[in-house]
Amino acid sequence: MDTFFFIPASKHHKIDDILKLGVEHIIIDFEDSVLEKDRLLLFEEIKTHPLFKSFWYRIPFRSDFKDTIDLTFLKLFQDNEIANFVFPKLKDLEEVISINNFNLHKTSCILLVEHPRLLFDLEQILRSNLDKLEITGIGLGSHDLTSVMNTLNNERVLNYPKSYLSYLSKAFGIINIDVASMELKDFTKFSEELEIAHEFACEAKFLIHPIQLEWMKSISSKSQIEIEWAETIINALPQNVNPEEIEPFVLQGKIIEKMHIINALNTLKENKDGK
Repeated sequence: MDTFFFIPASKHHKIDDILKLGVEHIIIDFEDSVLEKDRLLLFEEIKTHPLFKSFWYRIPFRSDFKDTIDLTFLKLFQDNEIANFVFPKLKDLEEVISINNFNLHKTSCILLVEHPRLLFDLEQILRSNLDKLEITGIGLGSHDLTSVMNTLNNERVLNYPKSYLSYLSKAFGIINIDVASMELKDFTKFSEELEIAHEFACEAKFLIHPIQLEWMKSISSKSQIEIEWAETIINALPQNVNPEEIEPFVLQGKIIEKMHIINALNTLKENKDGK
């Protein structure tokens, strides 16, 4: 599972330390974690980093969904040839199209789904002919979403949007990124969150603290039950058998077909590679 690590722009001096930990992607956060008056100065400071253009950037469009969308800060990054963005607090298809039409260079983005209207417009967005805006990933901004919904932030409430994003990501071949965990003390709770992320077929996770990356490295990408079942399937096969040619058979009361064998092989490979 890949990692997308949020670093507040105000703590950009920690970028190199985080990179040494082995994260796949750095997201410099200019939204909620940074005061508006400090953004331009921080932007100029981060520009001095040699990897400046390779990072992802969460761009502020509005402080509240009641506000009109403001693309000024996005233009500043575009003028400096930045192409990787995390887009928060968008409400609907119309706003995504307005960004696509905003004199953009070719841009890759991760859409944070933080409004119920965006959730239901998402399929149409992914089907749209966006010529400048390439949507490479989607993730759930669970706290903003449940705030708009005026409901609790728990798994029962989030089950539907998580499932929906899981299916859409597979249907359109984009990355499904699991929510950022707020857990910094309880390894067991974080492990449970990661297990749920695997159940929703997430290929990546948002992280906010080095301890979470350390925990992720210690947790298998598949549950022990999945691994043991995969091993049981493979151990039941004749030696040097071609999975493409094997006939369905019964194992512990379950029918095992070609796809089960392929999935078992993939599970064991992922566990070995740590992905």
